Amino acid sequence: VTYKLYTRVQVRSYGISKPPTAAGTWIEEYPIPQQPVLETEIIDGINYQTAVIKKIELFPTKSGEITIDPLVLQTDILVRNRTGRNIFDSFFDDDFFGRTMRKEFAAPAFKLNVQPLPSEGKPSGFKNIVGDYSVKAEVDKTDVLTDEVVSLKVKISGSGNIKLIEAPDLKIPADFEIYDPKIEEKINKTGGNISGEKVFEYVLIPRIPGKQKIEPISFTYFNPKTKKYAALSTDEIIINVSPGKERLTAYPGNISRDEVRLLSSDIRFIKQKPIEWEKTDDRFYKDYIFFILIILPLGLLGATIIYNNHLERISTDVSYRRSRRAVKMAERRLKKSAEYLNEDLGEKFYSTLSSAMRGYIADKFNISEIGFLIDEVKEILGNSNVDEEITNKFFEIIKTCDYLRFAPSESDIEDMNKIYKDSKDVIVKLENVLSLKKNKKE
Repeated sequence: VTYKLYTRVQVRSYGISKPPTAAGTWIEEYPIPQQPVLETEIIDGINYQTAVIKKIELFPTKSGEITIDPLVLQTDILVRNRTGRNIFDSFFDDDFFGRTMRKEFAAPAFKLNVQPLPSEGKPSGFKNIVGDYSVKAEVDKTDVLTDEVVSLKVKISGSGNIKLIEAPDLKIPADFEIYDPKIEEKINKTGGNISGEKVFEYVLIPRIPGKQKIEPISFTYFNPKTKKYAALSTDEIIINVSPGKERLTAYPGNISRDEVRLLSSDIRFIKQKPIEWEKTDDRFYKDYIFFILIILPLGLLGATIIYNNHLERISTDVSYRRSRRAVKMAERRLKKSAEYLNEDLGEKFYSTLSSAMRGYIADKFNISEIGFLIDEVKEILGNSNVDEEITNKFFEIIKTCDYLRFAPSESDIEDMNKIYKDSKDVIVKLENVLSLKKNKKE
């Protein structure tokens, strides 16, 4: 399901206040870029700017009629301040000289008629998996010793809801010890459908020598394109197990699996090496080095946990990642604007400096850099205990930059240096206040 916005006015920002829901379905979301890709479409002779704002894939989990509830979109629309039809119209058409109006829109609800899976031809062991798949099984080695670890990987790949695939039923020889599988998923959400693979990795330990067979692994699913059930199976896997060191070469054939474990551990060989005696006068646990060696791993463990949490948040939390890089990005943009500290490059200087100020706030609070609402940002800064004087100075600099980039001749190099210094000072003060609040919160 693709949700697309059609507009003939300028949308400064938007947000989905209510995502679509559908009882009786599993929903997978496609990634949408933070800055939507705009395209032009003509409907009934009228040009519209369009952008895809959400794309999802639905997997029904029951048959019958399913209702997809509406998506509700909240937008801030720019209303331009016209002063009349004169040469200054294009100047006052700039985003800075306008006001915004908030509007809410809803995409219509719609219904799906979900057909039940046919009962005819349904194979045994079918687990309600729908799509188009392939299955493969392999071991890392086929010639091993007893008690040597063997890795068995079962990979199921294709298109469909990969996340619903359960671990396959294995028929492993009783002479093997098997552990719960390690499961890895790779989901691909490009190309208009959900695809990927799911890998189940089992650890097997052979306990008895001989030629051991892992029977073919079966996997069944329903293919909606052919409207038929499909049953797949892997090849039989042969593992040649040779006797390991210091083990019996054969076991009685009438013992149980648990008894095999006991036989592998209850024989202890005589130690022929002389025992090395140690002095008992020196007690290492009384030395200060002993306590350091105990505390040091705990400190390293704590630091590792904190750093791993930081890396995990950086990779999964967009708001946290943007907030952490806000100062670095602002410094980079300020450095770029300093390259234009020249009266002949005033327009570029003020444009780049304004972008640095807006970008810092946008990254710090995870909001859109293009056309953020001044009143909302003031409210956010007020809730963050930012002094009103700092807030007013911040917006005064943005307003001055946006004005002088259209009239750079009204400023000289001294003015440019002053506003550049003021911008750095304001960002430093904002960062000190916001960082202090963040540390108290944590």
